[in-house]
Formats: sequence, structure tokens, C-alpha cells
Amino acid sequence: MLDKMSDTSRIVDRLILKGLAKKSVCKNDKRLVDVSISTKGKALLEKMDKYDKDMDAILGNLSESESKTLNNLLDKIRQSG
Repeated sequence: MLDKMSDTSRIVDRLILKGLAKKSVCKNDKRLVDVSISTKGKALLEKMDKYDKDMDAILGNLSESESKTLNNLLDKIRQSG
């Protein structure tokens, strides 16, 4: 079965379901959709920013190959939930 919804659309839809983003139809062109971060999304980003340097220090030790492997494993974990 083919799925015509792009990855971007799926990601945006998941963010909206979690209350982290909001979507509205563009007033000037009904074919366009405006996506913006919600107040809850901004709060989460601020919380995550506190750990930015720590995460860079931890993940900075990984090679490019290890980073790809970690990314694939995290994708697999997210798919199971």
C-alpha cells in the first residue's frame, strides 16, 4: 500500500497530537498550512536547552557510524511504541 503523506506531515501531526505545535490554514492561500510551535512546545524546548551542552559532550564522542546506528536504534524503539 502506498502512503502519500510525507514524513514531514506525519511528524507535524504527531507534534500536534502531543500539543507541541499548532496548524492553521493560510488565509491568503487555502492550499497552504501554517505550522507554529505551541506554548507547551516552547516550554519543552526551553527545558531541553538546559541539557544542550551535556548532550553535546556525551554524543560528541560518537563516530559518524555510531551516530547512525544510535539513530536507527532510536527509530526502531519509537516505532514499537
